[in-house]
Amino acid sequence: MVVSLVTACLSFVPLYSSEPLTRIQLAITIDDLPWVGAVPAEGSNADAMNRIAATLRVHDAPATGFVVCNRVIGNKVTEQILQNWVAWGLTLGNHTSAHLDLNTTNPDQWLEGVRQCDSYLRKYGSAVSPYLRFPYLHQGNTKSKRNQVSKALANMGLGVAHVSVDNSEWILNRNYARVIQNGKNNKAALRHQLGIEFIRHIEATLQHAHTIAIRKTGRAIPQILLLHANTLVDDKLDELLLALRSKNVEFISLEQALADPAYSLEDGYIGPKGLSWLYRMKPQSVQDATWDEAEALIVEKNSRHVLANGVEHNTLANTGFLKLSHASADNLANVYFQASKSERMRALLIMHKGQLIAEGYFNGAGPETPQNLKSITKSLVSALIGIALRKGWISSLDEPIKNYLDISEKIPAGNITIRELLTMSSGLKAVDYGSIQQSENWVTTLVSQNVDTKQKGVFHYDTGIMQLLTALLTKVGGSPIEELAQRELFTPLDASTNYWRTDSNGIAFGGADAYLLPRHLIKLGELYRLGGLNSNTQLLANNYVSDSITKQILPKNRTINHNTLQTHGYGYLWWLIDLGGEAAYAALGHGGQILLVAPKRALVVLMNSRWPGPSSSEHYHHLRDILVDGILPLFPAETASSEGN
Repeated sequence: MVVSLVTACLSFVPLYSSEPLTRIQLAITIDDLPWVGAVPAEGSNADAMNRIAATLRVHDAPATGFVVCNRVIGNKVTEQILQNWVAWGLTLGNHTSAHLDLNTTNPDQWLEGVRQCDSYLRKYGSAVSPYLRFPYLHQGNTKSKRNQVSKALANMGLGVAHVSVDNSEWILNRNYARVIQNGKNNKAALRHQLGIEFIRHIEATLQHAHTIAIRKTGRAIPQILLLHANTLVDDKLDELLLALRSKNVEFISLEQALADPAYSLEDGYIGPKGLSWLYRMKPQSVQDATWDEAEALIVEKNSRHVLANGVEHNTLANTGFLKLSHASADNLANVYFQASKSERMRALLIMHKGQLIAEGYFNGAGPETPQNLKSITKSLVSALIGIALRKGWISSLDEPIKNYLDISEKIPAGNITIRELLTMSSGLKAVDYGSIQQSENWVTTLVSQNVDTKQKGVFHYDTGIMQLLTALLTKVGGSPIEELAQRELFTPLDASTNYWRTDSNGIAFGGADAYLLPRHLIKLGELYRLGGLNSNTQLLANNYVSDSITKQILPKNRTINHNTLQTHGYGYLWWLIDLGGEAAYAALGHGGQILLVAPKRALVVLMNSRWPGPSSSEHYHHLRDILVDGILPLFPAETASSEGN
């Protein structure tokens, strides 16, 4: 029985598709801080800006946010947004005090606004970039105005933050905000398709800018992308950065981009238009702006197409894609209806006896939307240790890490065993995760800490320490973790990673920030349900899976996920779950990422949630209700003779 309640994959087809680009360096700039336009889809403006900042950090994408200072000065709430932005390691720039259009404003008044903003931003010290972004990219429509402003900016020590990848993102945001505010039927499908158009459009404008740069300079130059602090960017920045990475884009800072000689060429344009720097620089080529105008029409046309074809009646307003194939389809439909009530839900997949029988995507996500695993990454790393055992790269979990890593005999941390890392019981003094991420060498920072012998064998959950495992795997596997995982694990499972963040030495994060499609991630749960067996091939060492889901250590706290799940132990980077006396196990991640295996029911359930921002107790309770009260009763425990099918 197959039931399709919602068809989010509308007849909309993107009008542009590009091949991977020649390696392009891209600086990201975000205008109109602290916020512009409609309120975000979830939470406050401050929550949204924290999500944007967190996303940039995960992608190691430096960014400069240009501030409209009158929206901040004297307002504690908006000032906190800037303080948080700086705390994430991002920079600020001058967007004038009132966002006045230089073309229609007296230059003395306009410059006074620049000075006021410059004076205010100085409180943020070294986090302030010495650049100004002209509102509307209008740099003066007369020669005298241009000369006066240019001289004044030079005297203030302010350079111009040029834009090479201008775009019509604002058109999409207008429609995106309208969909969210109006609460349209099938709004999640509309959000999803508008997000696809957003990514298509940015890729197209980047490709166009790259082509113009080569034509005018004879080479590829660093590009500078303009985005805005709005609800579209809040929702879709993660997907955009993943898409750009897949097209061979490298993220750099604004300062690095502007250091290229192309941005020091003479500005050859004086007039009313807000133009890309690539059109302004000599020899100026205003005619190139006709491409922008045509592309803006395509954006409008595609947006109208999405809105016109996405208004079918749908009681699951936050669900953009839902397919059910099961005798209990009607009951499952109710489960997905309950799941759709959360603004944080992104995906819910159910696999029974090896078959994916139900999948749904929420709040603008879709089947092709990669999800950040957060701490489920730890369980993925555990699987790779199982592969290393099978391959003979490591001989025993009780070996000290100094046997594989370059650690001096004098350093106590070198005696930590692989098993102690897998069970979070090394006794190594915890280091603030933020401090680790800012250190030059994560492994050196970690092993330089003291080992408390009294705490050896005591469970202490620590994300940072997982970097020792990925460093070890990189060494014994002879290749980066992403390559190792693809070759040894994902290719046999017909899956792949989309992105896996690395540290400054190119070692993949062991504790978080691997990205997979939900359809691929749920296969990891099924692999464990089958004891590491895939198509009659043992991928993980014999008995490693059974040991991984057996109590190796007992955490002090017996409840997890905001007291919504009971745990009766911890295995090898897997939580052992007590479902009212029934044994299950789960990989869990920040924000509401749950990969749960209920072996007696031959069941694997995956829940993905929006990850940036603080954990929500309300959301965790919502997830628990969906899982325990909604899904599990539909799949009774198997008898002993039929278990494992």
